[in-house]
Amino acid sequence: CMIKRVLEKIIVPVFAILFLGAALFVIGGLWITRTVVVIKNGTEERCRNVSIEGGGVKVYYGDIDAGDEKQRTLWARHDGLLRLEAVLESMGSHKISENTFVYVTSGLGGIHNMQINPQGVVSTKSSGILFE
Repeated sequence: CMIKRVLEKIIVPVFAILFLGAALFVIGGLWITRTVVVIKNGTEERCRNVSIEGGGVKVYYGDIDAGDEKQRTLWARHDGLLRLEAVLESMGSHKISENTFVYVTSGLGGIHNMQINPQGVVSTKSSGILFE
């Protein structure tokens, strides 16, 4: 009886606290390793079928109207450069397919801004580690 009371009063709460701590550690690790990529359409026309690929993932943005931007979150599976693909209406069926200088890694997240400029030129800016 005495051992049962000790287990109920001390051991169970200790294990509950340890489990909660471990869960928070895992969630925090996932939060830090997320990568946010914002794509802005800096042209005067709609960009169609916008997507990025790299780091073992492919993320779709769909269509982005002139002057608008869309944001997506990804968790890279491995290290690599992101490649942006899109179609500008003025370019017909010609697809923009450009390697960017945005490097993603599965061990560290960040926030990256990409802008599609006229003639399909892509500019990038990285803000480093994301701690929100």
